[in-house]
Amino acid sequence: MFAFDFIPETMGRMDNSNNNSTTETCILIVSAQEDVREILQKAMTMAGYRCVIAADGSEALDRLSENSIDVVITDIKLPLMDGLELTTQIRMRYDASVIVMAAFTDNYTFEEIMAKGASELVLKPVSIPELYMRIRRVLRETTLLRERNSAMQKLQESEQHYQATYVDWMYRSSRRIVMGEEIQNVRCVID
Repeated sequence: MFAFDFIPETMGRMDNSNNNSTTETCILIVSAQEDVREILQKAMTMAGYRCVIAADGSEALDRLSENSIDVVITDIKLPLMDGLELTTQIRMRYDASVIVMAAFTDNYTFEEIMAKGASELVLKPVSIPELYMRIRRVLRETTLLRERNSAMQKLQESEQHYQATYVDWMYRSSRRIVMGEEIQNVRCVID
């Protein structure tokens, strides 16, 4: 199920390019198998992430409503609601990235999984170092997307301000005072 090539204790703390502390990053681990939840929770905690666990999709949605979750790692096969339906629900309601774990023999295609809104697909057996790398990539992508959206918002606000200033300037420059009376510049066409 898992490939423990190595688990460096500082793996999650190595990427400080975004100045995000990994202890502020919360990961929700969703699996029907208790041993999988425990192993992933221990590995993510060792990497410096805060972890929350759930045994099924319904419980995962409850955890998402109770906590500020950054990344969800979910098994594709879950009781009550499979991982794809959970992914769809998460993408519709929450601002969390989803990493789906699936066996090569599962009856789902990569395209299907990504179309449901997954940020990443990790094939079983899961390599913990690979999972660390994918989490960091997803977090970097999320940070870049938020920065881009913020910059776009500022650009739109700046453009609106510029347009309002330009219209005001045009109005003021078209006003003239002649002998104490305000007149508007009027263009006349003479035949």
